[in-house]
Amino acid sequence: CLFGTLSLGGDGLFTAITYLMPGIMNFIYTKFETDREAAFACQCDLIELINVVNRFTFPYGYRVLSEALGMPLGYGREKIPASVAERTKTALGEMSSIYNKIKEKYSI
Repeated sequence: CLFGTLSLGGDGLFTAITYLMPGIMNFIYTKFETDREAAFACQCDLIELINVVNRFTFPYGYRVLSEALGMPLGYGREKIPASVAERTKTALGEMSSIYNKIKEKYSI
């Protein structure tokens, strides 16, 4: 939660989300000082995406997100059960849709 970190006096954070969505994170970071309402709104929209990622165990949810964003990280060591693999298909579309809405809404 970049907005929360900045609000508490932090300088930033280092996360998988920062790597996968640098434009969105940069928007929150730069708007924090000039348009705090827009930064907070973007952070809230991003939480909707994170909630979809968190339907899966770590780090698998971030592998799914990376695939949804067109940056697949490859396969992990763990075997993915068929039931989880099936849910992945739905989540890919949701993640991609939310990501694109955020980018469009904030002109990122």
